[in-house]
Amino acid sequence: MSFSRRNLIGFAAIATPSAALLPVLGRSSLRAGEGATSILRFIPSGLHQGVLDGSSKQDLSRYIQSGVDSGENLFFPGKPSSKYSIDGQIQIRNQAQHLSSAGLVRLDFLGRAEDSNAIELLSGRRDGPSSSVTRQAQSIMGFRITGPEDTKYRSMIFVEEGTFFPRIERIFSETGVNRGYLGSLAESFLRVHGTTNSYVNDVTIRDCVFAGVRNASNPGFPACGIWIEGCIEGRVENTKVFYFDECMRLGNADSSTRNVQFMVFDQVQLEPTKPYDQEDRQAALNIYLAHACNFRDCRFAVGNGTDRVNSVAIRISGIAEQIRFRDCSFQGFRRAQNLLEISESGAADGIYISGADIRDFVGDLTINLGTARDILFESSSILPPTI
Repeated sequence: MSFSRRNLIGFAAIATPSAALLPVLGRSSLRAGEGATSILRFIPSGLHQGVLDGSSKQDLSRYIQSGVDSGENLFFPGKPSSKYSIDGQIQIRNQAQHLSSAGLVRLDFLGRAEDSNAIELLSGRRDGPSSSVTRQAQSIMGFRITGPEDTKYRSMIFVEEGTFFPRIERIFSETGVNRGYLGSLAESFLRVHGTTNSYVNDVTIRDCVFAGVRNASNPGFPACGIWIEGCIEGRVENTKVFYFDECMRLGNADSSTRNVQFMVFDQVQLEPTKPYDQEDRQAALNIYLAHACNFRDCRFAVGNGTDRVNSVAIRISGIAEQIRFRDCSFQGFRRAQNLLEISESGAADGIYISGADIRDFVGDLTINLGTARDILFESSSILPPTI
């Protein structure tokens, strides 16, 4: 397995940001990314110091949205301890607009509306009657997403149908106070939401870390890490999703979207396990509607915790056709019964697992409660659990 090669580079930035990424205070012109405008130009100067040193609790929603509405590409100066507090949401509506930070500054979301998303990349479909409205190449890159325990959103990042080439890169939400999002979510951390009207096209999700965190009012928080539906082509690369009941979901249970097709998942870690009690029947990957997707050099780890016997690495809850897993690792931690489950409502046609490292599952690798054709394990190493 070669997962650690890129991971070592990608995730090291969390703990050891380069000094070269830190802002230089006191200059007449604030540091900005190449071709971008500093968001501080839209924020009153009296608030700058508190934002940059992380002491400010002032809601900056209207100032940040004003900057976004200007259509400029925006750079958020700061370092990991800097904090932009947002008691609301950010809506990116402009063509080819980029929001970025080199220093992994904090976007600290404080909203309490379960029907709103924290960050939205919008195609414009909801703004007018035309079903042909699209926007391209919007992106958000280089932020830590945080929020207190009483925060509530539908999803943290939402990508609307009709967007082309959206990019989500270097977005981190780890576990722990001031390191990740602690509030509750109604749907998922990241939702790519194509519908029966239109796909999301060529999404890129790269170099991200998303972690679910225990919430006192919702011990099973949250239901899903990355939820992709109605998406054609695109990539998820060098990304870790852990501590969710479902780390990744492809498609929708109610058939209200088109399928997920022709996507590539490369060097992705999906680990729904938690160090404390949580509901059983977790899944690293749950497929409701997907066709011709490829997983390469990925890791699926499930069962690390008490009473995880019915949790699985892959669950087929709907239709899965021509899904390939190449050179992936699957770990059951001597508790999980099955690697692959085809549920009663599931239909699998062509699930190919090759070159895999499979270890520590205590039951049959596959349990079929639905319908299945062409389920194939080949050239794989299968190690039974050791006592």
